[in-house]
Amino acid sequence: MFCYQSETPDPQIPFEKYPLNLGGDVHLECMIDVYPEVTDVWWTKDDGLIDITDSRYSGSVPEKPSLNISMTTKDDIGYYRCCANNTKDFSCSKSIVLGFIFHEHPDANVTFGEDIFIDCAVDSHPPITQLTTITWSLNGSCININNTTKYLQPTPTELTIKMLGLVTKERTHAQLKTIKGNGTSSGLWLNVIGGYVSDSAIPCCSFKWDKQCSIVILCLSATWFVT
Repeated sequence: MFCYQSETPDPQIPFEKYPLNLGGDVHLECMIDVYPEVTDVWWTKDDGLIDITDSRYSGSVPEKPSLNISMTTKDDIGYYRCCANNTKDFSCSKSIVLGFIFHEHPDANVTFGEDIFIDCAVDSHPPITQLTTITWSLNGSCININNTTKYLQPTPTELTIKMLGLVTKERTHAQLKTIKGNGTSSGLWLNVIGGYVSDSAIPCCSFKWDKQCSIVILCLSATWFVT
């Protein structure tokens, strides 16, 4: 005869981050193995209870504890936890983060010698604010933003280069990384017209909130001929 010791549920979410498939479906996995069996399952977003009666949600029941979200929007960005109880007690999983959305930009033509505005804007959780600490680098070296002859003072997620110098046609990507997750943007072609070819310029920026969270945006480039 076997004797089982009662245990408190211990919901487990295998991943710390999930990309937000904007407008599509997202599956947040939750695994629970406990005795006695789970009698109730619920999910929270930013510590608020998710209304499972909303038609966009499915799952979140003892038989299928994972959460499915359909027709996702930017409002779905946030911290999620899976919770469960049984006849002994209840417990919740660690927080995981859903979603980073990079702002998409069309290809751009920039004239040699003119100003250029670089925007690595992204929706994230927690959000970027004017209090965000930001640093930029070019070709792996930090940009001295105090050089106001060359650079306008940046605000979070943006940098203006005055009198664009010798760069090539590039494709830039932005990569977001936080202690809670990461993601990569699509590419943007920057076609510099006029001037001469030099080493490809790689604009990068780094953001920090506080000890709780930080993000780093990296930009990759591919060198092409100047038109």
